[in-house]
Amino acid sequence: MHSWFILIGLALMLLAGFGGSLFGNAWGPLQQVISLAVGALLLVIGFIFLMISKFYVRPSANMAYVRTGFGGRRVVLDSGALVFPYLHTLVPVSLETMKLEVERKGPDALITRDNLRVDVKAEFYIKVQPEVDAILNAARSLGDKSVNAQSVSQLVFEKLVSALRSVAATKDLVEIHAQRDAFASGVQQLVRSDLEQNGLTLESVTISRLDQTSQELLSDNNIFDAQGKRKITEITQAALVERNRIEQEARREITLKNVQTQKEILELERQRAEAEAAQQAEIAKIQAERKREAETYRIEQERQIQEAQIQQDQAVRVAAVERDRLLLLK
Repeated sequence: MHSWFILIGLALMLLAGFGGSLFGNAWGPLQQVISLAVGALLLVIGFIFLMISKFYVRPSANMAYVRTGFGGRRVVLDSGALVFPYLHTLVPVSLETMKLEVERKGPDALITRDNLRVDVKAEFYIKVQPEVDAILNAARSLGDKSVNAQSVSQLVFEKLVSALRSVAATKDLVEIHAQRDAFASGVQQLVRSDLEQNGLTLESVTISRLDQTSQELLSDNNIFDAQGKRKITEITQAALVERNRIEQEARREITLKNVQTQKEILELERQRAEAEAAQQAEIAKIQAERKREAETYRIEQERQIQEAQIQQDQAVRVAAVERDRLLLLK
């Protein structure tokens, strides 16, 4: 659009100078003045639009700029500014949260209070607050570099490593492992003030990986590694002794349990045998009683039969005697 304003303005200004030859007496001084004034106005408007379109810079919501050079230092935030080549320098400042990863392992691993090395991978979440002072401090810290995750990492990497080392040196390996959040909080508190001097705000610190450094990577010529190896040997040997004690104790408990179980089984079998013997004795007793009762009943029956037979025989004899007596009387 600015091109049209400029072209029309130039055309009107040319018309002011050569309109008389084109329109004759109809083109008088008044028309020349109006044509010249309108042409100049359109030309100025066109140049203004041209400057705005070419040199006006407006940051996005997640970005800010620091303009330096002619007119002094100025923070461009939520608005815009004219930036002219050779007169100004523009430093972009990202307002997004930046994730900076710091990993220390092997020979570079952290040294704990008990002289053990620990491999650590930490993530630092950092951002520049959308405030004028914070943006200026961030831009000053990085000079003319853009404020992004890569440049910020180069600036504060050693600070972050130093904070990790300082906090690790105050805690034992087991303590760091058991209290990761406390370790991360200690690092965050230690490094926060240093980052604020660079216009950076530390949002959080997370420990994504934490493990003892492999013993093969430790050097016998390093006093910390030598002490660490001795500590590892002491701990592992103590653990082996304790494990052996636990295993032997477990075997003893298993044997005792087996013996106790066998005793209980034998006692149950004895009780079962006694119960079976008592049951057999009771059955034999009942059978003998039933047999005795049956024999008594049989004897009684035979006695009664014999007595009946005797009575019958007596009756027969009495009847015979009585018959003989009657015969004699006749």
